Amino acid sequence: MKIKILTIFPQMFDSVLSASILGRAREQGLLDVQCIDIRPFSDRKHKNTDDYPFGGGAGMVMMAQPILAAMASVTGEGFHGRRIYLGPRGNRLTTAKARELAREEELVLLCGHYEGVDQRALDACIDEEISIGDYILTGGELAAMVLTDCVSRFIPGVLGSSESPEEESFSDGLLEYPQYTRPREIDGMEVPEVLLSGDHAKIRAWRREESLRATLRFRPDLLENACLTEKERQYAQGDEGIVFTRKLVVIIVPLLLVALLCQVFPLFDSLGFFSNVIQGALVGAALALLLPLSGAGKRKEPFGNLLWLPALLLVLVVGYQYGAASLGWQAPLLSLLTTRNGQVIWIECAFIGYMTITCLRTRP
Repeated sequence: MKIKILTIFPQMFDSVLSASILGRAREQGLLDVQCIDIRPFSDRKHKNTDDYPFGGGAGMVMMAQPILAAMASVTGEGFHGRRIYLGPRGNRLTTAKARELAREEELVLLCGHYEGVDQRALDACIDEEISIGDYILTGGELAAMVLTDCVSRFIPGVLGSSESPEEESFSDGLLEYPQYTRPREIDGMEVPEVLLSGDHAKIRAWRREESLRATLRFRPDLLENACLTEKERQYAQGDEGIVFTRKLVVIIVPLLLVALLCQVFPLFDSLGFFSNVIQGALVGAALALLLPLSGAGKRKEPFGNLLWLPALLLVLVVGYQYGAASLGWQAPLLSLLTTRNGQVIWIECAFIGYMTITCLRTRP
């Protein structure tokens, strides 16, 4: 396959195209990548490729003339391929799109720069615009590297195994399953036993289930278009219910712990000095148990960022308690929350502080 990249910074591609899989593919003749400098095609005295935009505005715009001339030099008679402009408004690059492009005989990639490219150049010589994501880069060179790498993986012989691209994330609509290698155990963490069993059917089933689980956790939006069996779809729906239940537990458990402490604290008021000792120890133990009991501290499903909700509810409760005690607020349905007990308010505020800090620490 031939890929020709039109750019004003061809030197940016040297290390990417000479190393690793792309480098080996070029050495083996499986992939022919050429970087063409647009500057020499400019008809300006100093070989400028940009100018000020009509209508005003910040930045510079790449001129149409050098782009049209450079494109004509690489797409003469007999050209059978696709001309692509890498820009943020293009179609999103996906595995399906990469597989489609890998079937082309030749690709010509135009890298924009500055504030963009004169629209007349795009209208005249571009077949398709492609974006690698909803963000802005300083130029299209990085996007061209991404597209080249992604497309090359589907060229026969580029990867060591023909199965490799078919087993990776997005190839079948799901994310890839977890990978493990030697040693079998490190720092108490072991490789799943099924991967050591040698039973290929069980291994395939495990990998499929883990792919489904990973997709449900990280990219549930992909499941809508994924190719799933009826059993897998039921599993995904059941797992969604489990995740919802766990999130609900994260919200409810802190409130239950606060209510329990408020009921238990008065039992130790008659112990004098030791009442403070026991009550302080109870609060410390409750805070220590808050994350494991609620499941908010799990490494695989970190729901700690949901603690803002019970913290907010407790803030509202404390606010109402202040209003009832100091401003005379009265609400029959909230009468159970009314208190002048400093210990209760102390417990509530301790939990508010702890959950707020935990939520800030675990935010994405």
